[in-house]
Amino acid sequence: RRLDRPPQLGEPPAPAHRVLGLVGRVDRPAQRPGDRLPGDLEPADQLLEEAVALGGCRVLLFGCGALGAPTAEFCVRAGAAETIVVDNGDVRPGILVRQPYLSTDIGRNKAATLADRLCKITPECAVRSESYDALTMLTADAGMPDVDLVIDATANRSVAVALERMRWTADGRQPPLLSMVVGHDSERGVATLALPGASGAGADILRRLAITASSDPGLHDVLDDLFPAHPRSALFQPEPGCSDPTYVGSAADLATFAGQLLNDALAILITADTAGEVDFPRRWASVVRTSTAGAGRASRHTLH
Repeated sequence: RRLDRPPQLGEPPAPAHRVLGLVGRVDRPAQRPGDRLPGDLEPADQLLEEAVALGGCRVLLFGCGALGAPTAEFCVRAGAAETIVVDNGDVRPGILVRQPYLSTDIGRNKAATLADRLCKITPECAVRSESYDALTMLTADAGMPDVDLVIDATANRSVAVALERMRWTADGRQPPLLSMVVGHDSERGVATLALPGASGAGADILRRLAITASSDPGLHDVLDDLFPAHPRSALFQPEPGCSDPTYVGSAADLATFAGQLLNDALAILITADTAGEVDFPRRWASVVRTSTAGAGRASRHTLH
């Protein structure tokens, strides 16, 4: 039902996700007896809230690779009103092992190819591609488009720093910024989330996570993986077509990281919306591990 009409008799109130600036359609069934079991932390329809948390939102995503391409698809399927994907790279043979492209796409721009496919998911969605380099777009006079959520899936420190600089200098509303990275052996994924008003974003939150991990035994594996004391000498030699030495993860590994990290970010955003302005933390980091690195040891951290 539309949010601009009052609820009818017997209808549950529709949530308004202020953090995302949501204006759109959110359908929630009435609570039924038995939906909430003893020990449940949240009503069952909270899960539905996460599934449609992007309904009516505009999402800007940088990087259409192994993390970014699945994330963009999840956003479209979650009902985003518009998804803008940015990548200046082309599809090469070596990336087909872990990125969702076809042999017939080889030579085409990644962002344009991804947008063409995602537009076919549903006629209601709008997916737009930009073949710019992310840094070029961030330093252009026009700046970023007006969106409700920014996702950085480039794993590029220069892009992370440029996004932070833009947040420092830009006037007006700051959308939440979600950044995703994967460890060198694809056994750990980390997402940072900067809410509106946060003094730092991806690069700064990763630095704060490293400081926290140095004194937290439960995060020492993250410290060794993402912040090694000495540069690694053994690097994976990628298949032809990959531009840099990368992790060895499979397509399933990367899609799993993308889905879990995005879900956790949406859960935080929904909680932040419920909390309103009541001293809610503005900087977050989430850690997800594979089975070989300790499955189930997912953790969420507020960073001050």
